[in-house]
Amino acid sequence: MNREPAGDTTGRVQERAGETMQQAERQATTAMQTEVSDYRAQSMPQTRTSERAAATDFDGKPCANQPNPGQIPTLEAGRRSDGCSFSGFQTRDTGAQLPPLNTGELYNRSREQSVRLDVGVPSQRGDGRLRTEPSSGVIVARDGDRCLIATANHSVSSIQGEQIASRAATFASGERYPVTIEARDRSRDLAIVAAHTGRDTERVCQPATIAERADVPGQATALGFPERSRTLQASPGIVERTTAGTNLRAAIHSLPGERANRPLLDMSMHTRPGNSGGPVFNERGEVQGLVYGGPPSGRAHIERTWATPIDRARIDGMLSRVQPNRQRAAW
Repeated sequence: MNREPAGDTTGRVQERAGETMQQAERQATTAMQTEVSDYRAQSMPQTRTSERAAATDFDGKPCANQPNPGQIPTLEAGRRSDGCSFSGFQTRDTGAQLPPLNTGELYNRSREQSVRLDVGVPSQRGDGRLRTEPSSGVIVARDGDRCLIATANHSVSSIQGEQIASRAATFASGERYPVTIEARDRSRDLAIVAAHTGRDTERVCQPATIAERADVPGQATALGFPERSRTLQASPGIVERTTAGTNLRAAIHSLPGERANRPLLDMSMHTRPGNSGGPVFNERGEVQGLVYGGPPSGRAHIERTWATPIDRARIDGMLSRVQPNRQRAAW
């Protein structure tokens, strides 16, 4: 029996809209799986070698100058860069525990925990081609044959009505896998995505340690893939304070669904578009935030960065939506 009031089609429209969105997600996943399968079969050995061999600039081209032994790609607060700036940081073997923040050692250990995310959207030229929007993420858990990654929701979701045709994650090894969105918290601009890593999961999926508390000022380093660089860059700096988002920018500049006055980490740090969703490590090598953005004007974007604070409880809560039988992670 039809219990819907005569003339009221709202429920049917919403149901059809939901089915359409689910169908689009399935089509995007299938297209991405096919693309990745072809990509890996045809060019993965060369890709893996080239990504490890050469640092790339913000356009994704090999840097004319390459890092010397002991140097890592670095974005320093207040200094301009084309993506080909390298710094030397003393490192030493300290066993399982990181010393107070040491950027070089942190970079070497955490590169396995950081991923580059690519979202394919139709080109604005209307020629049927896709353009790639890059961002960053951090591995937080394994789930069978999937690798679960935390990132910024705006990095992997359509926030301007654009149709997303594909999502993929590239790991430290250079291997690339299709991605699906598993959980969102739009109010805090957080998302958990799953990279379908299959039998490679145990090898490539190396979860990071999440901090017990996020709101602790001190030395910090963000890792990510700025602009169109395919090289993981370190952004050393300082978490100065935790403050309401409305103290940093007007409420009208908030993203769709975002709580305008939510807490943000205010940091002295140089990050760029593409860093969004990348991890912010505290001085113990624990993730205390995910890069959100920064002031858009002048030199401000290379001097200030804002991040969404995260802690174990927050991430465990989101993971429980993806893994209903999940127990608290043993970090």
